[in-house]
Amino acid sequence: THLNGSYDLTESSNIDGENQRLENDTNTWLFQLIASTKLPVINFYGGVGYIKGTSESDLLGTYTVQSGPFFSETIQDPFSVSSEISAVRGTIGTKLKLGFFRLNAEYHLSEFNAFSVGVNFGFR
Repeated sequence: THLNGSYDLTESSNIDGENQRLENDTNTWLFQLIASTKLPVINFYGGVGYIKGTSESDLLGTYTVQSGPFFSETIQDPFSVSSEISAVRGTIGTKLKLGFFRLNAEYHLSEFNAFSVGVNFGFR
């Protein structure tokens, strides 16, 4: 997955300055092997995989900050936040078929654990 985004803050910021924007660049790869049951109503699945990714977010532009009634300071490109992940990931989950609806829930075990639920529609 690749996400590259930018948001112009100049018009929405209450801080004086120029070219104020927030930029993000995220790249991730996930390789995963999954095994599942094939039962008529409920299925269970599990998997193991490897995730690798990087993310960088930057607050860019000039920002003029007031320090009392007579003093101000101009700051250029105030901060940048970077992170990386390279980890093994495990997944367990289930899917319940209820007519046209499917309900699913899964849990991911990794450096950052996550739980997700979903509702799907299907005809098969």
